[in-house]
Amino acid sequence: MKIQIDILKDSLNKLLDYTKEAHGETVDIDADLYWFVPRDMLVEPAVVPSELTLGSLEDDWQQISAIGDGAREPIGYGLVWASAVLRAVGDRTL
Repeated sequence: MKIQIDILKDSLNKLLDYTKEAHGETVDIDADLYWFVPRDMLVEPAVVPSELTLGSLEDDWQQISAIGDGAREPIGYGLVWASAVLRAVGDRTL
């Protein structure tokens, strides 16, 4: 599968615009910690993950915010942080 970045960007912008319109400027997230599945285990559905670790939405949000305000340079792993935050926002706004 090939992901076209422009389509992904447009889709995310539309989803975020929808969320802002439906739920306002902010979304309250009650939880901080979540189970993080390592990358090599995430894409192996035949193997039950045995090395789960904890991630922190607060830490992920701090990193994403720092990229957004220019205090930190964008890096590829930023998308992993963003995915956790987007998941939390999506789950909260169902």
